[in-house]
Amino acid sequence: MLSEELKRKFLNDKINKLEERQAKFLFLKIFYGGDKSRYRSNYADRHVDSYKKELLERAYEEDKLDRVSRFLDKIHTLYLEEYELTWIEGDKRKQIFVYNYLVQNRMVSSRHFGRVHEKNTKDTIHNILNNLLEGLYDRDTRYSEVDYKRGVTEAIKDAWHILESNDNYSKWLKTADLDWVYNYLVERDLYQYDLEKYVGNNNRELRLLASLDAIDIKLEQGQSYTHSPNKTIIIDKMKRAWSQQKYRDAGKTKKPYHLPLTKKTKARLKKMAQVQGLSETAMLDIVINRFYELDYVDVDGKDLY
Repeated sequence: MLSEELKRKFLNDKINKLEERQAKFLFLKIFYGGDKSRYRSNYADRHVDSYKKELLERAYEEDKLDRVSRFLDKIHTLYLEEYELTWIEGDKRKQIFVYNYLVQNRMVSSRHFGRVHEKNTKDTIHNILNNLLEGLYDRDTRYSEVDYKRGVTEAIKDAWHILESNDNYSKWLKTADLDWVYNYLVERDLYQYDLEKYVGNNNRELRLLASLDAIDIKLEQGQSYTHSPNKTIIIDKMKRAWSQQKYRDAGKTKKPYHLPLTKKTKARLKKMAQVQGLSETAMLDIVINRFYELDYVDVDGKDLY
């Protein structure tokens, strides 16, 4: 039977091999069951120099040497490694998408993101993913906790790839008036106000883009993410509304120009303008420019001819 001194040495060696982030994860799980509200109430004002040191000291203080040792032996079945989130490294848009996906699908409350500085959103997401199982879901006991966390991570990654392949608004946003887009989204309850905490106030384009990314990512239980036809309609309506606004504004400075049209074309133009609530000139502008953008420019908006 090992002496207390040897036990402590073996435990100390195991703990020292951990990364500080892993030590914090185990500390919370072992002594607080992952309950972050308890953790905050007891440690919010306490600076922990080293979770490795804290883990070892608490193991002795509370006589939980064997419990700590068991968790150390199976950490590979519990802990989602940071490298498994390399696909969101350095990409704030992807990070905010993961945040929105987790919150909107009730995997975590937005309050669990706490006071997140815009520079460490990825670290916060990593911590949140590692605590997904705490009282949230029943799971198949054939699978380890880390398998479940990897499954959720892969599902979000797949959702991002689907969104990315159907993205028809990020390039458009660069050409639009951001104040107009902001007001449009706010009026339709599509703007994500809490993004301002994680994106920062200086990057309005990213906040608007992230709000558009968040449309229809809430899923019914058991569903997988698919591109939403409703989202396509929302984006199309927004683009058309912006085109109409743009040509209304441009029409205020237009010079008169006579363009002879057949009676049939003239009648159709008049009807289209009435339906859209525009002048015939503005309607003609929209039709010509929309057709031009479809067939006479490349994907980057440059003229083909």
